[in-house]
Amino acid sequence: MDLEDITSKWLSFGWFVQRINGHDIQAIDRAIVKAKDEKCRPSMIILDTIKGKGAFFAEGVITNHNMVFSYETAVKAVKLLDKEE
Repeated sequence: MDLEDITSKWLSFGWFVQRINGHDIQAIDRAIVKAKDEKCRPSMIILDTIKGKGAFFAEGVITNHNMVFSYETAVKAVKLLDKEE
């Protein structure tokens, strides 16, 4: 769903706005610290994300919000996650 320029909308309400990569945990942590440091106005953190990011069977698949996948796909996904650890 296109929300157009959501950053400008929140800024127009007088909020402290940060737009960050929602897949970057360190960026999220920094944004939370900055939001807590802002004492004069409410804060909005906009997280840009990709639905299904990192899941080989879901990223870039338009129907991934409500999808069915096989047992074999689940096993492969778990194996890939285990390798990342």
